[in-house]
Amino acid sequence: MNNQYAAPAANLDQQPSEGSRITSTMLEALRKTKGWVMLVGILLFVGAVFAVLGALMMIFAGGMIGASNVVPRGMMGGMSALYLVIAVIYGALGFYLVKYSGAISRLLADGTSKSMESALQHQQKFWRLAGVIALVFLVMFVLGMAAAVLIPMLMSAR
Repeated sequence: MNNQYAAPAANLDQQPSEGSRITSTMLEALRKTKGWVMLVGILLFVGAVFAVLGALMMIFAGGMIGASNVVPRGMMGGMSALYLVIAVIYGALGFYLVKYSGAISRLLADGTSKSMESALQHQQKFWRLAGVIALVFLVMFVLGMAAAVLIPMLMSAR
């Protein structure tokens, strides 16, 4: 039997916490950001296209220069592979930014927390990929610097 004089019980786990609603200031900041996000995403796609064109030119130039023995045999192929890796990286980063911009547009249209979550998830994927790429390049830089110092030292020791 329930005590009618007892304090009411509420399930607070399902209730939004104080300050968890989407404010007009948040929406305005995202509205001002959306165009820049789309611009950078499109520029990354353009960069990816130029990287693919650069890779194709390296392959073509490798065939032309290969006969003259000016450049080591596999160098142009290796450079074209590097350009293709850069194109994939630029394309992936651009994809996440364009998706983020689209999610911001949906958020501005309906203002729901589901749209906000979608926008933040796309942003999180972009930054996670950008962070992994930055770490990989940092490790490659450190290894390259170590090789630049150690290889000549080892060669002179012979």
